[in-house]
Amino acid sequence: MLKFGGYLCAGITVMLALVALTPLGQFIYIGLLKVDNQRILAMLFEAMPWMELSTDHGTNDATIFVTVDRDNLTVGEHTAQIFLNSNGGTAEIPVRLDVNAVLRVYPAILDFGNNASYLYISILNIGDGIMSWSASATEPWITLEQTSGSGDRQVLVTVDRTGMSGGTYAGYIHVTSDGGNASVLVTMNVGPVLTVDPGHLDFGYFTTVRYLDIENTGSGLLSWAVTTPTPWIGVDPASGENDGIVEVTVDRTGLADGHHEGVISIVSNGGEANIPVTVDVGPSLFVTPVTLVFAGLDTTLTFRIRNIGAGTLNWTCTPDWSWISVDPASGSNDRTIAVTVDRCSLPLGVQHQGNVYVTSNGGNETVLILAQGMPRLAVSTDYLEFKEDDIEHRTFRIDMPCDTEPFDWTATTQTPWITLDPPAGNGPDTVFVSVEWPEGVEEEELWGAIRVDEVGGPEHVTIAVRFLAADVLVPTEKKTWGSLKAKFKK
Repeated sequence: MLKFGGYLCAGITVMLALVALTPLGQFIYIGLLKVDNQRILAMLFEAMPWMELSTDHGTNDATIFVTVDRDNLTVGEHTAQIFLNSNGGTAEIPVRLDVNAVLRVYPAILDFGNNASYLYISILNIGDGIMSWSASATEPWITLEQTSGSGDRQVLVTVDRTGMSGGTYAGYIHVTSDGGNASVLVTMNVGPVLTVDPGHLDFGYFTTVRYLDIENTGSGLLSWAVTTPTPWIGVDPASGENDGIVEVTVDRTGLADGHHEGVISIVSNGGEANIPVTVDVGPSLFVTPVTLVFAGLDTTLTFRIRNIGAGTLNWTCTPDWSWISVDPASGSNDRTIAVTVDRCSLPLGVQHQGNVYVTSNGGNETVLILAQGMPRLAVSTDYLEFKEDDIEHRTFRIDMPCDTEPFDWTATTQTPWITLDPPAGNGPDTVFVSVEWPEGVEEEELWGAIRVDEVGGPEHVTIAVRFLAADVLVPTEKKTWGSLKAKFKK
């Protein structure tokens, strides 16, 4: 323990007060130096790097705090001196410091069970200083990655079951140090271990065969047998050794509609396992596709209802918007459902979303409906392509999908090498488009446009026309008017 002494020197009196705290503290010693009668200049020096003074100079009375750092000190006794020089005399104060390590090892028990081969122990110094330690095992089947060291350490411990007969084994790891001693109990089992995967078999509505994977994750020979008290479950094989695959079948014949549960039991010399088995009997709804996208001039699309279970599937289809209709709206078992969308009642320029809810005694499903409003004036394409050596006419169709009464229309072009026939009409019609390569033009491609207008109305559509020279390869990428608008702005 640190001790301070008092010394009487020429013209200076040194008085010390000692505060004794636990040896585990880092800053535990406080010294009081008192100088009387004279105004003096004091100079203090610390003799060791592990000791620090709160000040090294001053005048008249002063309290000096002395702190120590044990972290990097070896275990044992350490000494130092504090020297006081002043214009009133000198003084020496001896310092003694004890560093005590405290060993802690955890866990106290390492249980390797049936199949673990490595675990860790932690060696800690919960006291002061640098603790030196050594470790050893009492049994040859226990191996330590490190058997000596200093400071805190995590040590890998491995066990070797090779050649050992079945049973439970125990041994110790002894740790000695200058901070105390400790022992760790080590246990392990030797023998086969039963592991079964998966832990649950669900056959749903229509699956009849699934498989169990049996594995010996221990050592030695694993012998196992598979049984079931459930009459509608079958297993093959019913017994085996070490690793194996068991085929599990279910027979729904005679089972009432609903959910049924059974169990498979596996017993072995390496443990036991019970595997729950579930099966559903009755109709099961399957719908495809579950999304319908109405584009172009589409007004009717279909989806398919199927019964992938057993028994009779009864279903109904219910739209959530008045602009969606279905046919038929109800039925039994497999059927194709026609979905019709009144796109003429939907505003243009917005994608509308709706649903058809399919409910049944074999589950429920939702079909997503996506549709845009239908224009009064529509054409069958917004892009035509010609080549100089293939100028046979192309056609496009003019339709009026939202009008029961036909209206007048015109088809015009500002491109001189394009000819339209007919250039105007009333009601739905087909327009023939012809082209002729202009004389003297050496470009690789030409671009033009056709505009179709509702006479006296706001509706119009534009068709892009591309004309390639004879020696230009035709790209496979399909063009649209939206992607070609920039060419006509140049």
